Amino acid sequence: MYRVRQPPGRGDLSPRGVHLGVDDIQRGDHLMTPATELPARIPPHNAGMECAILGAILLEGPAALTRVEPTVRPSDFYIERNRVIYDAMLGLHRRRQPVDLLTLQEELRRSEQLEFVGGAAALALLTEDGAVAAYLDSYVRVIRDMAILRELIQMSTHTITAAFDAHDDVDELLDGLEVQIRELRTRRMSADTQGLGLRSLEDVLDRAIAELKAGPPPGVIVTPWPSLNHLLAGGYHPGELIFDGGYPGSGKTARALEQVIYAGRHGDAVMVVSREMLLEALGRRMLSQSAHVSASALRAGRLDLDDWERINGALPTLKGLPVWMTDRVGSIAQIEALVRMGVDRHQVKLFVVDYLQLIRGPRGITDKRLEVEAVSGTLKAIAQEHKIVVIALSAMSRRERGAENRRPTVSDLRESGRLEHDADIILLGWRPDNGAHESELIVAKGRGNRTGTVEMLFFGDTLTFQEKSNRVPGDEAPF
Repeated sequence: MYRVRQPPGRGDLSPRGVHLGVDDIQRGDHLMTPATELPARIPPHNAGMECAILGAILLEGPAALTRVEPTVRPSDFYIERNRVIYDAMLGLHRRRQPVDLLTLQEELRRSEQLEFVGGAAALALLTEDGAVAAYLDSYVRVIRDMAILRELIQMSTHTITAAFDAHDDVDELLDGLEVQIRELRTRRMSADTQGLGLRSLEDVLDRAIAELKAGPPPGVIVTPWPSLNHLLAGGYHPGELIFDGGYPGSGKTARALEQVIYAGRHGDAVMVVSREMLLEALGRRMLSQSAHVSASALRAGRLDLDDWERINGALPTLKGLPVWMTDRVGSIAQIEALVRMGVDRHQVKLFVVDYLQLIRGPRGITDKRLEVEAVSGTLKAIAQEHKIVVIALSAMSRRERGAENRRPTVSDLRESGRLEHDADIILLGWRPDNGAHESELIVAKGRGNRTGTVEMLFFGDTLTFQEKSNRVPGDEAPF
């Protein structure tokens, strides 16, 4: 900024001077001289967000760093010790080494900067300030924008000084200013488009042809039911969101657990979030399905020697499955963080939520329908971002009187409006009241796939489904 030298006869101004607008300067009311330095104002920055970003990287490792690195440079951190820490993190990442408290501490010790950043205790404190995954991208944009503002302030200061010194090279000064402004704008725009995956049509087609030549796509989650796999072009594909709906007693949780076990046996890592049942209850159900022991006997603890023999025979296989479960995650923000950790540490391919309407949405949403829609949209984004399969069980709306024997439709899903839009596949389980074992799995929507019905038998004693026939459904038209 600039000090104001007033014409004779005017009173003294504050020693800090005043800010002048363009009109003031053009009127020539004041004579200006460049100040030797800017007023004592702290440049734009947010130390808390800087620490939150560093803490998130320490907590989540590469999953967070790959979201930060394309946008934020070390020089974008205003606090010098944060700049040093971030630079050390990038060094570890480029050498393909893990980024955690121990490796970071050793990296800074090796460069003789550990004491400068505050020691091991200061690094540990960063993890307490770590950003929730849902907010990390917002923090990154704020830090990037503040860095650009600081560059703009510095550039403006240099420009004003040059303007006072300029004589006949006004065009050159304007051209230089224009170039600098364009560079700042380009940097901001390029950072905003990082990770958007913009590709030419030629590249898209080349990759599509390469995938076709390579045969069946990798990462497909095969289901235990061949007829369903036929309808879904081999199974569930990476990036797909599946809603599996059913009325109470239709077996949707049992069907999901059979899928979890089947995927695990085929080497696919699975995570399960349960909001309806405790993990011990799910464990008993999985034992019933795998050992073919009565679920009611397991629940009551009435097991005979034959039951125990079958349980002990099934345990080694079940315990070796790459399956992780929790009943303590209740919000969509927690699910986002859990998925990132699971994909990063365990290469999770299938994520199951039981069930959709019990997951809390973003704070501030009080309308249940809007909350479910927000959760649905986030689950869709999670599936696409991480290229995993997400299966969310869904409750159904209350049945109308006299509609007990009617097959369910998509509109029967509770809060179904947005769900139908977000879903790649919608499955609806139905058990006619006139058959003890009769069951149907209806593919009500299959984006790019066939729709149809898989006739099944449900054995309630062991909570298992079996195809009624091995015949392949007819060629129904795509949805």
